[in-house]
Amino acid sequence: MVIPQQQEAEPITGASPASHRLRTRIERIAPHFRTALITGEPGTGKLLAARTLHRLSPGSTGPFLHHHAASITPLDMAQPIRSAQGGTLYLEKIEAMPLPLQTQLLRFLEWQENQPQRLRVLSSTSADLRSLVLSRTFLPELHQRLAAIEIALPPLRERREDIPELSRHLLQRAAQHQGKLASAIAPDAMQQLQSHNWPNNIRELAETLHQAVNTAKPPPSQQMTFPHPHDRRSPSSPPASDSTT
Repeated sequence: MVIPQQQEAEPITGASPASHRLRTRIERIAPHFRTALITGEPGTGKLLAARTLHRLSPGSTGPFLHHHAASITPLDMAQPIRSAQGGTLYLEKIEAMPLPLQTQLLRFLEWQENQPQRLRVLSSTSADLRSLVLSRTFLPELHQRLAAIEIALPPLRERREDIPELSRHLLQRAAQHQGKLASAIAPDAMQQLQSHNWPNNIRELAETLHQAVNTAKPPPSQQMTFPHPHDRRSPSSPPASDSTT
């Protein structure tokens, strides 16, 4: 799917050293990359990182085409490549791409190496591609090309100092999505948010805040409290534009 320009403008939030290093690395890579691999645990924001790379690249005025790697069939491979010309093709969960499709992608990248740069290819994974190469389920030549530049996203537990700013940002987004006013987060609730390990990272934090807004009784109070993340029920789905894959 083509991502609308307004979604691409969302910033990478956080003032922690880990967030600063990530923004600096993306800013250095974006003007020059042909391919890059974004790695990290589920929910760490790989789609947002891909959007940011595209937005800061020379192809920012071109399309940003986002595909789940397992959803492309061998007969369809040429279509996303054609559609993303002049912009960026982002392949999510690259480890799920079947071997015949990996071969097609490898051939395209080899051909493009000697062509004027008209397409940038980003891929992302939460898997260990090196292990998949050893098990012969991922082509070593393709891994070498995709991972020539690798951007590793830190888990949320390694950037806890970002949680207050992230929480306010995600709470405001959830409130806007539901047509409600965002309240302040009570100090004890913020302490709970900062003490949780967040195994599903920013996605889990976004779902927690989305549920809190969804279940808040109108009119909204000045401060909002939350159940502890371990105790909360399954939240309603967050907005489709969520960028925390």
